[in-house]
Amino acid sequence: MSEHRESPPVATTSRQQRFIVFYKDSILSVPVQDVAFFSIEDGLMFLIRTDGKKYPLKKTMRELEEAIDPFRFFKVNRSTLLAFDAIERVEAFFGQRAVVFLRPSGKVIVSKSRLAGFMEWLDS
Repeated sequence: MSEHRESPPVATTSRQQRFIVFYKDSILSVPVQDVAFFSIEDGLMFLIRTDGKKYPLKKTMRELEEAIDPFRFFKVNRSTLLAFDAIERVEAFFGQRAVVFLRPSGKVIVSKSRLAGFMEWLDS
């Protein structure tokens, strides 16, 4: 008689559900719903969680854009991909741009070239 083993759960989407980050001597798996935004600073990619903790991430912006769910995240400028759930409020900004205030803290400017797409994404 063979032993029955349950199969591991299968993701319902081809989009990435978790991100591996390194913190001190630990390897952490951050669920996508805990990501507030991704940001490039001084040439390095960072994952910022909804609780404000920040971790370096070994991915490029292009890799992230291909991995994330476009209904959950939007690239507002060359260096920032933000999660819909991290948006506290959006205000008009001079020069046909917008400023997005983020939870837990921070703000980011939506570039002029991405503003129309961003507004459409907010309304979808």
